[in-house]
Amino acid sequence: ARVVLRSLLQRSPTVLDAHCALADVELRAQRYDAAVRAADAGLELYPQNEELLKRKATALGRGVRSKPADNRVALTYSGDFFEQYYGPMHALECVYERQTVRGPLIAHITAGSRFDRNGIQLGADWYPRITPTVSGFVSYAYSGSVLFPDHRIGLEASATVSDQWEASVGGRAFVFEEFAPVWLATVSGTMYTGRWLISLRPYLTVRGTSSALSGVVSTRYTYGEETEYVFGRIGTGFSADERFIQTSEGFAGRELFFLESQFVGLGAQFPLSGSVEMRIGGDYTRRELGFQAGTFVSMFTVTAGISYRW
Repeated sequence: ARVVLRSLLQRSPTVLDAHCALADVELRAQRYDAAVRAADAGLELYPQNEELLKRKATALGRGVRSKPADNRVALTYSGDFFEQYYGPMHALECVYERQTVRGPLIAHITAGSRFDRNGIQLGADWYPRITPTVSGFVSYAYSGSVLFPDHRIGLEASATVSDQWEASVGGRAFVFEEFAPVWLATVSGTMYTGRWLISLRPYLTVRGTSSALSGVVSTRYTYGEETEYVFGRIGTGFSADERFIQTSEGFAGRELFFLESQFVGLGAQFPLSGSVEMRIGGDYTRRELGFQAGTFVSMFTVTAGISYRW
């Protein structure tokens, strides 16, 4: 019920009965912080509604705080394995996330190991809730390693545009000390239909007078609660996966962002217990070699992560 109601509210955030029903679901599950948030979301639209005020008072009366204090920590490993030319490339990311009344705040540390070099990147993301139908994304990361850009900046805004559709527009900037910055512009369209989510996201990558187009189509099917789903994606274009922009091929990156690439991936997320979740996935990528134009190599990527909420 929780998944269905949240999907409905994403498509139609003004449905009063759905806000009330979601608060009831959280109350019955004894998720009182979540019940307060569900009621508050409805009260932003209907500030004097007695049913929503009653449900919020019930949740607060059972000992919750009026401000959410949900936390999450996660550890994720990813490894790239090539059929030839390159050795394995590894990355390990540690994340701390805190839910706030204005949206999630995330701090992350990424350690990379490739081309016999090691590096660390520090970053923070914020997903502010601007209005009931508009949200944002603000991101910054720094690294002193050659494996990552010196500065990575991201901005994006997304909005509900109809009962089933969301749209977004934004950009990323990758600033390097030794060569010109890379600019990436992106838009997206996301459709919700039942338990399915389908998204299209094209990218335009620009450096100096050169540019390249790429894109990703992704889908997700929620088979249980909101944290229980399988996902897939398919894409073309080297910059469709920003991971390649952040970890250079071992040279100055003059041609890196305009090579050909195609990929397909599958994965799943599922709970191990009430507070612990597991996420696994795998990608196959066919990518052009930077040092030999027109020659392609196969790359296999595996990811595995575990997270804990409290």
